[in-house]
Amino acid sequence: DGIDAIEDVIYHVETYDVTTIRASTPMFLMARKIKALGVKMVISGEGSDEIFGGYLYFHKAPNKEEFQRETCHK
Repeated sequence: DGIDAIEDVIYHVETYDVTTIRASTPMFLMARKIKALGVKMVISGEGSDEIFGGYLYFHKAPNKEEFQRETCHK
């Protein structure tokens, strides 16, 4: 299934980067299955490090304002 989905994955992630495609293919297949089951929303954890400052470099932010600026792009 993964090999058959690669063309669609490349289309949706808009890149030929091998690492991105390799990481995105299982998520794509899972999303397709979830949609087929009629599920409308899934909480997967994608993006939580960006929103809540989970990466190590966030821990060294010089101040609250810089942390806020980095994690809350509008």
